[in-house]
Amino acid sequence: MPFATSAQDILRYRSHRRVHRFFRNRALDLMGFMQSPHQEARLSFLSFHFLFEDEHDNFRRLLEYVSNHFLVVSYSEAVRLVKEGGIEENTVCFSADDGFENYLEAARIMNEFDMSGCVFVCPGIVGVRDFASIKTFNNDRLKGPALPFMDWDQISEVIELGHEVGNHSMDHLNLGIITEEQLSHQITEAHKHIVDRLGSCTHFAWPYGKPATVQDALFPILKSLDYDSVASTIRGHYLDRDHELVYLKRNNFEPYWPLNHTKYFLHSDRYA
Repeated sequence: MPFATSAQDILRYRSHRRVHRFFRNRALDLMGFMQSPHQEARLSFLSFHFLFEDEHDNFRRLLEYVSNHFLVVSYSEAVRLVKEGGIEENTVCFSADDGFENYLEAARIMNEFDMSGCVFVCPGIVGVRDFASIKTFNNDRLKGPALPFMDWDQISEVIELGHEVGNHSMDHLNLGIITEEQLSHQITEAHKHIVDRLGSCTHFAWPYGKPATVQDALFPILKSLDYDSVASTIRGHYLDRDHELVYLKRNNFEPYWPLNHTKYFLHSDRYA
């Protein structure tokens, strides 16, 4: 069985959502067309997962649009702005979850636009090359077809390109339903692997990213390890005001999306 080579392979794997996706796409076509950059300055975290070769041109179109309408900052700078204030213009930063191998090409393309991102990795799958193991991990943990992950040399290249690497837990488990002992292992063991390889790690994004997939015990563990941020997949934006920051809100998109779809999530007041 081959690895997935396009977003269509992902969509075919999730074909049970085809009808929902059709109506959602038609609505986003219209709503995105009607959106324009927001007048009050705000910051948005944009997150994605994979970038296939046939998506490169579409990804560049998005980056060109963003560079023309937003200040694009690093992930750490975005976290600082949310915590300390100073959001004076419409601002965006990028991140990606899971650490797929094709993030390396995304990093290279982002560098063409003088942009960087933060990729969240699971050390338990980093560098694994056995197809059966990769397929099982993707099917069971990520609900998708087989897709390879970066190894540590590729992750080091991402760092050399000016991007950041964050902790996505050791094995991409549902952190909301495991024991506190298992939770501690998932965080601290992943942290140890990343720090041993890269020297530091200060950002975390929990798998699946929804309230039901996390537990309160996570936050003191991260605090004890001096993490600067913890990220969800809950949509939202940040205005220049005080924020009681328990976790970051991020707006998911995928590079194959039509530009109007991503524009909607960037500009809509629904997620203000």
